[in-house]
Amino acid sequence: MQETIHEPVEVCAHFGRDRIHPLWFIWNGRHYKVAAVTSRWVSAEGVSRRYHFAVLAEQAAEAFELYLRTENLRWYLGHLSGDG
Repeated sequence: MQETIHEPVEVCAHFGRDRIHPLWFIWNGRHYKVAAVTSRWVSAEGVSRRYHFAVLAEQAAEAFELYLRTENLRWYLGHLSGDG
């Protein structure tokens, strides 16, 4: 089951020379450490971009989609996938 969220979240990420790598995020007061980034993609939103990351958290049975919006440099939780 996939649930659409689109809520702002706090994210700690490493910005390397050619790659962004989320390290952890906080959603609903809970801290999630990113165990793996399983996919990355970029989408256009007018003149700005969204950098998307499908991630697995260490302590959760769900997969999460995080994205960074370039027009405001804020992170969001896009989707949550799990067994529901």
